[in-house]
Amino acid sequence: MDNDIVLTADQEEQIRQCGAVGFTPDQVAIVFGFEPWQVHQQFDEKKGCIYQAYMQGRLQSELNIRQAVLKSAYNGSTPAQQQIEEYYRVADAFISE
Repeated sequence: MDNDIVLTADQEEQIRQCGAVGFTPDQVAIVFGFEPWQVHQQFDEKKGCIYQAYMQGRLQSELNIRQAVLKSAYNGSTPAQQQIEEYYRVADAFISE
């Protein structure tokens, strides 16, 4: 199966936005008129322009959310402090593998 997709800069940005709001790969395929297998192949292989743009958007969104949680934790929110501690536990487990 050939999966040579080339995105315009506008499509790349729109796919980043899809990642930021948590669209599924099928939803991305529908919005952009790609064959679902093309999008799924990139996600399965964890490479390709669609996958990269999507993950950039998703991870940037997650970063923004975690920064907001961290700010709340600094301001004394116990649930936010617990959430940050969980983020650290997960990161520590990954780092120590």
